[in-house]
Amino acid sequence: MGNIARRKFIASQVIGWLSDHFHLPFSYFKEATDLRQDLLFDNSSLVELGKYFNKADWTSVKLYPSMYAGCNTIGDLIDLINDNE
Repeated sequence: MGNIARRKFIASQVIGWLSDHFHLPFSYFKEATDLRQDLLFDNSSLVELGKYFNKADWTSVKLYPSMYAGCNTIGDLIDLINDNE
């Protein structure tokens, strides 16, 4: 899978999880959505999200969960996973 296609796939998985978790339509979430201000994540909840993504079967990436705490937007999450794939 090419890098652009892979990134789109990762974006679909990340946004799909957020959509399911928050019970909001997929279209509600944009890459620029702020994880902390718009979705009220804090460092510890981003670490927990990282643990979940590390167990996901749609990616082989296994990152330190604390790396997710450095993400500010949905796009940052997608890039973190994509850049380490």
